[in-house]
Amino acid sequence: MEILIAEDDPVSRRVLEKTLIKWGYNVLVTEDGDQAWDALKDGSGPSFAVLDWMMPGIDGTEVCRRIRNLKQKSYTYVILLTAKDKQSDIIKGLEAGADDYVIKPFNSDELKSRLQVGKRIINLEENLASKITEIQLANDVLIDDLKAAALIQHNLLPDKLPNNSRLNIDFRFVPCDAVGGDMLDVFEICDNHIGISISDVAGHGVSAAMFAVTINRLLSPVAGHTSVVRSKKNNGAFNPVSPDEVLSMLNNQFHVKSQNAVYATMIYGMINTDTLEFTHVRAGHKPVILVRSNDASELESRGGLPIGISKDVEYFQTSFQLEKGDRLYFYTDGAIETDKFTDPRKDIENFLKFIQEISSLPLSESLDRINEMVISNAENRSPHDDVAILGIEIKE
Repeated sequence: MEILIAEDDPVSRRVLEKTLIKWGYNVLVTEDGDQAWDALKDGSGPSFAVLDWMMPGIDGTEVCRRIRNLKQKSYTYVILLTAKDKQSDIIKGLEAGADDYVIKPFNSDELKSRLQVGKRIINLEENLASKITEIQLANDVLIDDLKAAALIQHNLLPDKLPNNSRLNIDFRFVPCDAVGGDMLDVFEICDNHIGISISDVAGHGVSAAMFAVTINRLLSPVAGHTSVVRSKKNNGAFNPVSPDEVLSMLNNQFHVKSQNAVYATMIYGMINTDTLEFTHVRAGHKPVILVRSNDASELESRGGLPIGISKDVEYFQTSFQLEKGDRLYFYTDGAIETDKFTDPRKDIENFLKFIQEISSLPLSESLDRINEMVISNAENRSPHDDVAILGIEIKE
């Protein structure tokens, strides 16, 4: 280990140098505080310094202060050599940034012991710095993986919305972390039924995102195949599975087996594009908002428990007749749980009022306004919860 010594007295300096060399240290010799500071100020000097307190120019305590003000990653351990033995002087030296002190003329055994203490501390600091570097490298890898996962999750969002002459459909999705627990989807079940799902998994991060993506994949039918949302008739056409049956199947597959398991609130529904009947089930999720004649209100529905809370939950679906000009908004908690709205009852009241105020805007623009409102209410920070918003409008 290399030690810097700063001592203006030639005899004391030579004695100290020879003593440290005999103990196996590499010694960098400086004759005053100015030379010591020149050797240490760029952070590349020795990690151990033995400084005389009283020196011409910069004294030992001033060198200590300057060292402690350096923004360097490695730590410099400092021992002050001083003829001052008053308690007030010792306190002054320690407050300047010294780690230890030795009274001059020094006792060899005492100095050797104090150097060993400093050496142990420096080794601990170096080990800690090494571990921090390892953690930072691992964290960088994790961040890259999360970004890749977020891209995969984003790619699972509907890139091509169902093309139906009677419906206008759009959505916005903003995760609060690299990956989030919210998902939504809109898809064609069969010739005259459009499926709609929105889910909000408890928590954030990888586990929540995996659960959300799994639900999303199970609900999204693959072309030409049956799924939990549709069954095939004898003639090869498809029949939609009722929303209450769909959620029962999902829940029985994902019911919790331990207290640490995740769960999800969600809405699954479908619109008959011939009759404009909207049938849906709400599993612990926020109600759908209906805008009709510029009036915004929540659609009443009985629903059931969130997915994964308990096995064999009974779900109750609700049907509602839509009309031309009606607009439906599906959303997750992040859209209303903001820094400004802290009372749950006022959250929804304010949100309904806001929806009503923007109801005359085109659907896509209204979703942009909701997104802007969320960011604004979070005081221009990223939302502290995932935000998923889906709008469906019955064309005039």
